[in-house]
Amino acid sequence: MQIDFTSISSTGRTIALNLEPGELNPELKERGCEREHLTGPLECKVTLKRFSGKVYIEGSLKTAAEFGCVRCLESFEQPFEAEFSLVGVGIPREEEQVQAEKELATGELELQKFDNERIDLKQLAIEQLVLALPGYPVCSSSCKGLCPGCGRDLNRDKCSCGPKKVDPRLAALANFKPKR
Repeated sequence: MQIDFTSISSTGRTIALNLEPGELNPELKERGCEREHLTGPLECKVTLKRFSGKVYIEGSLKTAAEFGCVRCLESFEQPFEAEFSLVGVGIPREEEQVQAEKELATGELELQKFDNERIDLKQLAIEQLVLALPGYPVCSSSCKGLCPGCGRDLNRDKCSCGPKKVDPRLAALANFKPKR
């Protein structure tokens, strides 16, 4: 869904967008999200306001997603919610090439650039979803992970590796007790 800057007023415009996982999961994979995929529709609510040539965007995302735990490698499903806000400016088509070669000032680094003064809400929602996904998904805070010796899932079974061998170079540290 594309929104033209001229259709956005200073009083604001709120748009609800529902996207199905079937159309989003390939996009997520394309953007490097190999271990995450959506299991429910993405509900995106966006409020757009325009002041002095800039568009202020606030929104929320809500969905259910399946993640791969980074400790035990098991898949788990979890509801996912995130909020975002950003400021954007439109770049008219004739200025796109000039803008690509222009050095940015410090204040301009925080601005989102939209080509031809149009906002593609679907792409904006996908971008914000990718940015909000957890970088270190864990199935539970008590997840014990995998044994580094045998690779057994320590949440299910005890490890049969026996006592851990201490590197002889670090053996002297076993008796070290910090003074308090």
